[in-house]
Amino acid sequence: MYLRMLKRDLRDKVGLNIILFVFMIIASTLLVISSGFIYTFFVGSEKTYEKCNTSDFMLLLEKSMSDYEGQKRAVTDMINSNSEMSEILVSDRPFVATSRMEFEGVDKKSVTGLYEAHCILSPVVREGQNIPYDLNDESFILQDGCVALSQTMASHARSKIGDSFTLTTDMGNTYEFKVANIYKEPSTADFQKVLFSDSDYEALCREFPCPVSLYECTLKHPYGNLRELADWGNVLYNELYRMVTDGDIDGTIIQCNTGKTIMVTNEGMVSLIIGIFMGVIGFVLILLVFMSIRFSLKSTIKREEKEIGTMKAIGVDSLSYKSLFIVKYIAFAIVGGVIGFFIGTPVSRYMISRFILNTISPSFGVFLIIGILATMAFVFIM
Repeated sequence: MYLRMLKRDLRDKVGLNIILFVFMIIASTLLVISSGFIYTFFVGSEKTYEKCNTSDFMLLLEKSMSDYEGQKRAVTDMINSNSEMSEILVSDRPFVATSRMEFEGVDKKSVTGLYEAHCILSPVVREGQNIPYDLNDESFILQDGCVALSQTMASHARSKIGDSFTLTTDMGNTYEFKVANIYKEPSTADFQKVLFSDSDYEALCREFPCPVSLYECTLKHPYGNLRELADWGNVLYNELYRMVTDGDIDGTIIQCNTGKTIMVTNEGMVSLIIGIFMGVIGFVLILLVFMSIRFSLKSTIKREEKEIGTMKAIGVDSLSYKSLFIVKYIAFAIVGGVIGFFIGTPVSRYMISRFILNTISPSFGVFLIIGILATMAFVFIM
């Protein structure tokens, strides 16, 4: 009798069962993707700062042409006066207006913000601070004639690997390069950088006779949140500004900020919203499934009223025959959750690497754990 009722239910409600099963797969997939996005945004950003050794404080200062060593000593002494300071790296970098750059297939009139900024030219850093990684989260080198663009710049310029990149120097010479890499590095959200091979970089430095001084600083014990870090950075900036206005150092402050800005960038906030939105849609689908199952159970019990009455007469309690139909939906939830896991995990990895800019993606093992936990939560909720 049990099996006859179950077979009749499956046969008579083929369309509804298929729709519910598909909804379960979609809901499970969305929950897995959402979990990956939210984890990467909050936990992955910290792991990115650690792997890239992102600077807690960065300063671009106009290089003094009359007393460079005195300027460097005064600035480093002031920054080192903070007992929490761990490391200060000072380097000279060409600082170029992006209006001198040409990106393949980009009409200057069709984009906003890209050509109104400035950019640092740099070799590929493999140690120290602000270490870049490619889209596969691996370190890389560049061949002569090639450049690497940050995810932020590539997104704004709509550039992709293989495109051409043209740069005009202070000497009036124009050079064309090929985009060989698009890289992740958190500080590039505010300090845009174009990376070159060592030999190309050395040649370009000779074409930009007036570089800027780049100060990259890390703390022994990083602050727990961005607000505290920003407040500390403001204290440093105010002291530097006082030194400039009082004539203690020669030069102008060009830019000053922390490199740890993943959570406050527009792209970061959009990615968080996307993750939350997909999670909400997943829960809405679960609610729809619940409502449909409740309606289905009521209609089934109504239809099988005669046979249910017979079962009650022979002593079968109501929970037993209701569980007959509930088991079907539990099976749907388990299978749908497993399918959602296998779909959601690779999709989540791909979307995170493309949409959460300048963030190192969690390892495959972490994704597996996130996917399994999200799937288990989905099955439990169902």
